[in-house]
Amino acid sequence: YCGGCGHRQSYLYAQKNGKWGVIDWNEHILVPFEYEHHHLGMRSDNWISSFSKGGKSLVIHIPTKKEFVDTELFMGLLIAKKNNLYGAYGQDGELKIPFEFERIELPNDNSFNGYYGEYLITTKQHKKGVVDLKGIVILPNIYDEVKVYDDYLVTKKQQITSLLNPNRQVVFKIEHGDITHVNDYFYSSGSHGLAIFKVKKRAFYGLYIPQTN
Repeated sequence: YCGGCGHRQSYLYAQKNGKWGVIDWNEHILVPFEYEHHHLGMRSDNWISSFSKGGKSLVIHIPTKKEFVDTELFMGLLIAKKNNLYGAYGQDGELKIPFEFERIELPNDNSFNGYYGEYLITTKQHKKGVVDLKGIVILPNIYDEVKVYDDYLVTKKQQITSLLNPNRQVVFKIEHGDITHVNDYFYSSGSHGLAIFKVKKRAFYGLYIPQTN
């Protein structure tokens, strides 16, 4: 079973007659022995991402045994593509995010800043928005750029950059400027409860503390 998960899981990866499947601890077959297996990307949730069939990688939903190809797993959600638009399936195998987005990505993805927070950035008609892992729309697709810092959001729309608190209220905004978390460079481990933001305009910096405004 998943060697990096820290505790015993409810299922195991098993091989029979040269093919791999999934069984529980009572040897009930959860996924049939039809696949090749690579010891990479082993998980402990409802998704199997280390199997392939005929040399083609795929993801299997254990409860339904449904196969998915050309997908990505983000924080337990399976990002899939249909008619050139992206959506996402949840751990129960049901569609959580409808197929209506040009892109679904992790906040601050491809950035040395890393990411912390249970949200995804969506793109629709070239505008950014935010959904949570239940598929609930947090911000509509009306922004040029969005960053996530725990439950605080920074949005950019034309020349206005705004800081939104966990209640999605704009608490600070600046024209022709930037707002980032004060520990932005080391943000991959989260804010550790430090809600202080760095504001830059031209060559000058300031600090904004939401709790005290």
